[in-house]
Amino acid sequence: MAIKLKEGKTFSPPVGAQYGLSLGSHAWYGVIDLIEYNKQERSCSFSVEIFADSAARGAGASPVERMNYGFHAEMFDSEIGNDGLTIPQAYEKALLALKDWESDE
Repeated sequence: MAIKLKEGKTFSPPVGAQYGLSLGSHAWYGVIDLIEYNKQERSCSFSVEIFADSAARGAGASPVERMNYGFHAEMFDSEIGNDGLTIPQAYEKALLALKDWESDE
């Protein structure tokens, strides 16, 4: 499971990450990096790493962007809850904020 940029949409990574990339020639590809969940502290966070394409990720290339999401205290209670956060649920949460992206499945 991963996310990809929707057809006809554009993405520009931070300036430093653009070195050596032809920005129009990539099928941008995002994956959940890590979910950190702490029920006791009412805290959950995860990151989405963005790669030029799925092959770049598979080849061990560095991501060109990392997007971080955090849910703490009341936001944890309303958005995450006491049952944890699965990877598919994390993708759903990320896609709520990333309107130009969609699931690759």
